[in-house]
Amino acid sequence: MSFSWPRSDGSTPLDEGRSWTAEFDRYDQQRRDDIYYIVSVRRHGRMVGRFMAQVALVGGLDDWTDGAFDGQLRSGLHQVAGSGVANTGHHGPIWQPLDMDDLPSSRMSHAAGP
Repeated sequence: MSFSWPRSDGSTPLDEGRSWTAEFDRYDQQRRDDIYYIVSVRRHGRMVGRFMAQVALVGGLDDWTDGAFDGQLRSGLHQVAGSGVANTGHHGPIWQPLDMDDLPSSRMSHAAGP
């Protein structure tokens, strides 16, 4: 059976009108067994950010064609997309931070101060 990296073409809901999609960038088997995706975040259909997500390959999953691998990969991507910022120094082919107004409210309250 052939393998292709999972894509997330359909929008996955986050919160407050935000959703995400992800496109495979690369797999770093040589250094860390990390998987890199380009994550796009939209708010009410408008693009508000594109950034890189790094997801560590989970040990013990030898069959990448089954649902467990896909589920763990999507869960990792969802967590990074929800944060609104890249979780890696690898910039890949594109990197654009979210506007401050588009960050989750918990991060905004910290940035705004008392």
